[in-house]
Amino acid sequence: MNFRKLLSSVTNDEVVIPVIRSALFDPNFSSFTVKVRGFHARPPDGWFHPSTHPLWPAPMLWLYIAHNEMLAPEPFDPHGTMAVTQGHFWHSFIEHVGKLAGLFNVAAPCSCGCKSEVERAFRDEVTGARGHVDGLLPEEIFEFKTMNSMKLRRIENGSPGTPEVLASYKSLCPEYYAQAQEYMRISGYRRHRSLLLAMEYPYPMREVVMDYDYGFAAQIAEKYLAVRQAVADQRMPKCPCSMTDRRACPARVVCV
Repeated sequence: MNFRKLLSSVTNDEVVIPVIRSALFDPNFSSFTVKVRGFHARPPDGWFHPSTHPLWPAPMLWLYIAHNEMLAPEPFDPHGTMAVTQGHFWHSFIEHVGKLAGLFNVAAPCSCGCKSEVERAFRDEVTGARGHVDGLLPEEIFEFKTMNSMKLRRIENGSPGTPEVLASYKSLCPEYYAQAQEYMRISGYRRHRSLLLAMEYPYPMREVVMDYDYGFAAQIAEKYLAVRQAVADQRMPKCPCSMTDRRACPARVVCV
C-alpha cells in the first residue's frame, strides 16, 4: 500500500512527497539533534515579515512600526504551545531528511544567522519587508507547514497546482497563501511549493503549488508603502476592519 502511495505521488505532479517517502522506506540517517526554539517574544525590528504581516490592516501595521508597545497580541494557550513545539520538531526532521536525499539547494549557512544550510533569507529594501524561506527547490520556493488532519482533509482532492486545490487552500489558510505570495515578491522567485503534514498518525501529506499573483502581491506592497508614508507623516491610517468580534485583534485596545 505504501509503495502504491509513492507511485501515485509521482504521477500526481508532486515533487517533495515522493522524495521524502522514498527516503523513509529505508531510513539510514545517523542520529541528529533537534533544537526546539524558545517562546520569547520577538522584539519589533521595523521590518514587515511574510509570516506575520501581509494580511494586517494598515492601522495595525502603523502601530507595529510607530507604537508597538500599544499592541496586545493574544497569549498562547497550552494546546498552541504544544502544537508549535511539535511543528518545530517535524520542521527539523523534514529539513534533515530532505537535505540527505538531495531535495534542496544546499549552500553556505543562511545569511539571516539561523545557521541552516537549507533555509534562505530575502529582503525588499523598498517596502521594508524581509524573511527567510524553509528551502529552495529548482526554480521554486519551498515551505513546510503542519496542521491537524481534519483541516488537511478539507483541502480539495487533486494535483498540487489545480485551481480547486489552490482555491480551497487559500480559503482555509489565507495567511499561508499571503505568506507564499510575499516570499515570491521579495525573492524574485515566481513559483512556490508547500508540503503540508498532519501531525497525527498515519501522518498524511499534501502538496500545494502556486504561481506568483502579481495583483495580490502588489496590494501588499502598496499597503506597506502607504504605512511607511503614514509613519513619516505621523498620522494613523483609518482602520477598514469590519470585525464583529475584536477581541482577537492586536490593535483592539487603541482601534478607532
